Amino acid sequence: MVLAGNHTAQALNAHGAGDCGHESCGVCRNDPSWTPAARCEVVVCDKDAARRINIVDNRAADLGTYDFEALADPRRPG
Repeated sequence: MVLAGNHTAQALNAHGAGDCGHESCGVCRNDPSWTPAARCEVVVCDKDAARRINIVDNRAADLGTYDFEALADPRRPG
């Protein structure tokens, strides 16, 4: 069960391996040998701990911000 990073897992699954066909893919850079990968932590916990992990992950996103200047910078990799 994915407790945090659900959208990352969904995006990697939807992208699939290799060239995604986009002109300038920020994920695989159109490298046909690319294999989807993401960091994964395996945690053994009960349902209450799993619920707390999920709540903290969602709250952290609520409190986060974006660096829009860095995101808009064409020189920034990815």
